[in-house]
Amino acid sequence: MNFFLTLLLQFHFSVSGEYLLDKDTLAEYSSIFGNLQHSIGENLSLSSDFILQLHSDPSERIFTLMPQVSFSSSTFSLKLFDFQSSFQNGLVLAQEPDLAFKRLRYLRGLSAEIAIGQMEITALTGQPFNYDYDAFSFRTTNDTVDLLRGLSFKYANGIVDFEASYLRLNRRNMPEPYAFQEIFGCSWGLQRGIFDLVLNVARKWGVEPLTFGRMKGFGVHTFLNTSFPAINFSLSAVFYDSINFWGYNLPAVITEKELLPGSGFSDKGIGFNTAFYLGNTYFEGGLGSLVSIEEGNLLSPDDGKAFQETYLKTKLNIPSRVEIKLAREYYLRVEPEYEQLYVYTLESRGFFSWGVPVDYVMNVSFNEEDCFSYYVLGTVISAEILRDFSFGFNIEYATRKIPRYENEELWANLEIIYRFDYGTLTLDVGNRRGGLVCSGGMCRVVPPFSGITLGLNFGF
Repeated sequence: MNFFLTLLLQFHFSVSGEYLLDKDTLAEYSSIFGNLQHSIGENLSLSSDFILQLHSDPSERIFTLMPQVSFSSSTFSLKLFDFQSSFQNGLVLAQEPDLAFKRLRYLRGLSAEIAIGQMEITALTGQPFNYDYDAFSFRTTNDTVDLLRGLSFKYANGIVDFEASYLRLNRRNMPEPYAFQEIFGCSWGLQRGIFDLVLNVARKWGVEPLTFGRMKGFGVHTFLNTSFPAINFSLSAVFYDSINFWGYNLPAVITEKELLPGSGFSDKGIGFNTAFYLGNTYFEGGLGSLVSIEEGNLLSPDDGKAFQETYLKTKLNIPSRVEIKLAREYYLRVEPEYEQLYVYTLESRGFFSWGVPVDYVMNVSFNEEDCFSYYVLGTVISAEILRDFSFGFNIEYATRKIPRYENEELWANLEIIYRFDYGTLTLDVGNRRGGLVCSGGMCRVVPPFSGITLGLNFGF
């Protein structure tokens, strides 16, 4: 009996699922992502991620398992089959999942790590395979016969951090000897008193797949932060010249919007952020500009792609919690639907108790899109009217019909959330505006949707 109880306590399960029914076409989209994990003793664990996709279109149905065997001790760890790994904060290698963005990254092979004092050495080999979520579906987004081999050395003593890494890619769809691509680099970190400095540099060597000509890439990301008792300053800069390594790395982003217009192929930029307190009131301000490398003016770009943001936010207690944000965003050739887009936004979000706890978000934005302009007004209200039940209402209204949103001007949906001991169940009814969504420098355009959405998050 004790044996089976021990097995049960060492077993963990989590799942996140979504079912969508389109009102107009009656198309059904059903996707589930989850994880099973079981620990055997203190050092060994067996686990597997899984994707189950059951759309009404049979060609888009998926069932796949990503198993992993892990062994770890104080000095040595081993991962077999499907695992994740990152070198130099993603600049050299970024095979890690982003569950909120529904971006899944794996390496199928072997990873070994040795820790000796303040040093750590990692070696890996495996075939990468990626799943991205686009148009309500998980899709394979890489050539799964590629082969990656990598080596990383880390040293950290609490003041200085150092990492050197090397990654080699053998592209099986290219003839020898042109199949080998390489990326390598170093990163340095220094923490001393009120200062925190990071410098991350990488170099890429490769072969162009069509002409077999030599292809080079260079990337650098630097970050400086200084903190005082009531104020904080940070400065960051990037220069990415074709540093995107076939989608297997992920250069750092320096804007709050997490948008990298050139996807690491042609980006340079600078960002500044400050945060401070005046009494009990919190203020934060930031500005960032990312432009194409060939652009001569960092502040007023007109060549290639660009993204700029400026914002100021404050948090108050008057008497309930309130956050107010004023922002300006500029998009240049970021989406194919427009050339230039300016967005000026005033947003307020907060919490108050009106018999029941209520969260709200109210915003108004003025948009200048190429040759026309319009306002978008939005309100989100969520209240826990019944125990374990939250009811939310979201409405957005544009002062004109917008071509890139299928000439719609009004979007409204009702959301009901039921919370129980091990998760949440969500029902959403209505129509939602699509648009550009970004996370960690990767973006996708989410299509508009009108219909019913059921969501489930469960774990123990």
